[in-house]
Amino acid sequence: VLKSEELSDEEWAINAQNKWSTLTGNQVRFRYLKDGKVDLVEEARLPDGSGVVFNIDITEQKKRENELNRFRKAVDHSPIRIMMFDENKKLTLINESMKEHFESFNVDIDVGIDREEMRNVVLPNLDIKKQEEDQEEDTVDALLESRRRELEDSGYTLRMNYYKNGKRTLIQQKLLDDNSSVVYGVDVTELLEKEEKVEMLTNAIELQHNPVILFDKDHKVVFANKANRDRFHSSTGIDIYEGMPRDDLRNAIIASGSIATMEGNAATEEYFKSRVGFRNWANFEGNYTREVKFTDNTVILNTLTRGKDGSTLEVGTDITELKEKESELERLTQAIDQQENPVALWDADDNLIFCNKFWQNFIEEIGAIKLEPGVNRNELRQSIIDVNGVVSENGIEVIDREIYSESTFEYWEELQGAGSRELTFSNGRTMLMSHTRMEDGGTLTVGSDITALKKQMQISNRLKAAI
Repeated sequence: VLKSEELSDEEWAINAQNKWSTLTGNQVRFRYLKDGKVDLVEEARLPDGSGVVFNIDITEQKKRENELNRFRKAVDHSPIRIMMFDENKKLTLINESMKEHFESFNVDIDVGIDREEMRNVVLPNLDIKKQEEDQEEDTVDALLESRRRELEDSGYTLRMNYYKNGKRTLIQQKLLDDNSSVVYGVDVTELLEKEEKVEMLTNAIELQHNPVILFDKDHKVVFANKANRDRFHSSTGIDIYEGMPRDDLRNAIIASGSIATMEGNAATEEYFKSRVGFRNWANFEGNYTREVKFTDNTVILNTLTRGKDGSTLEVGTDITELKEKESELERLTQAIDQQENPVALWDADDNLIFCNKFWQNFIEEIGAIKLEPGVNRNELRQSIIDVNGVVSENGIEVIDREIYSESTFEYWEELQGAGSRELTFSNGRTMLMSHTRMEDGGTLTVGSDITALKKQMQISNRLKAAI
């Protein structure tokens, strides 16, 4: 027999005997045995002083009772909202989660309340318009009637409850064999909000003009937006589908012959056989970009991101126009570089952005600073003055270098629109330097070598004087 550890066997036996000796009438008690069994002991004292004792083995009943208690605790502490109604539609069970749900509307629901009464209390907190739209009913009565018929016909209903506070609950109701019913509610507000955000993002990506495609860890298509699907179909005649292996996409695009260059390499049969691009794609981690030019002269810059789960997101940006402008700029730069006249571009802070080779070589020839992007114009001016690089300005000889430095600084600071100066340098060459201040504060400098012209003018002037 299980007993208190504070009692010895002898004390326990004496105590039991004393209770029996003083017993009048009857008593019922439980006896728990060490082997796990439980007895229900009923003892009675008869009028003649004799007694009778009944021992009933209730071990199985106790087990079921314990299991039921554990089940009740589990139900009561479940995050799922649970209610039960009997065959008369009276509330017989409501767990803590369901109570808290109703309390958030300042509604107090107790066991025994009628289903209809409870509905009338809860109804004002529902977003009726949303409920009617969701279940395609025009009135509340029609809505409730459709639910009742569905439960009676199928024994099961599933619906979404929309509340005025923005919360949403998925409600499941099951009709049991004895006409009682159980109701389960799950708060899906956060889940649906995330789902809505994902749907918004998916729709936005779908409408993007840039091609987007997502592969899972096994390199199979999870999602491809319209721009990606359309480009692939126009190139290959094949439709991209969910679950399509990336190798199939790769093989189809290679077979189509629509790629001109890949990462700067000519898209030849030898290049694809080398599988260089395939290995780069398969083995990269983090982020990776590559440029693809198609035979229609479209250029796509693909940015790939490998997720921690092994998935890969590929986003393409059409840089065709940018590449065309880049080519035009490169041609222009080359043309300017080959000019035999100085050209320089300065930013709003008077830092050099670009100058051609002629001007670089010219400045080095007179011993001034080496011209490189980032050099400040004040540094250039001072270095030319320090080596007496300019001997005259607009035909006037430079005698005082400090005065010349100040006047040059003032000219540059006050420049608005366009201006020009005639400078004769220490190497004997004369340049007409034109400066144009741009809207962003930067300045374009363009020079013309007028050395030969100046000499011709001097000869002409001397000839006129002689005549």
